[in-house]
Amino acid sequence: MRWTIVGTGRLGSALRHWFADSGAPAEIVPHAGVAAWRRRLPQSPPGSLLLAVPDDALAPLARQLAAARRDWQGWRILHTSGALDSSVLAPLQRRGAAAGSLHPMMTFPPPSRRAPASKGIVFSYEGDAAARRAAAGLIRRWRGLPLPLAPGLKTAYPLAATLVGPGAVVEMAA
Repeated sequence: MRWTIVGTGRLGSALRHWFADSGAPAEIVPHAGVAAWRRRLPQSPPGSLLLAVPDDALAPLARQLAAARRDWQGWRILHTSGALDSSVLAPLQRRGAAAGSLHPMMTFPPPSRRAPASKGIVFSYEGDAAARRAAAGLIRRWRGLPLPLAPGLKTAYPLAATLVGPGAVVEMAA
């Protein structure tokens, strides 16, 4: 399945590069342009979405997407928030989508600069079984390091990363 990235900011731009570098380019849709793109969804076959939008935009976007299509069966939808878990995608999950989150443990340069290579980056992921498989597949494709999270531990992950500090991330990458 082809992936579509919603969001063209720092993380969305990095994701686009990582897909291209792994030989599987993804479509990228600006968050501001999602309304026009959403109109094509009722006729679209199942696919995969990576929502790389600000945390406060995730719940409204999930509701908008769920309203655009009655049946989301066969779709895999991941968001990239470090703080929110997959429950923010509940409107899509209720319509049959596999829902989860995939979060790289790093900061990103502005979209005008190329993102660092994904090899060796730690990615946390959680969600339902199909979403976890999709996330794990992306992490393998990008040669990252998987960090599966148990339900309810999503908020502990950014806290632990902040406490450990950037020095540990640099050490892991080295």
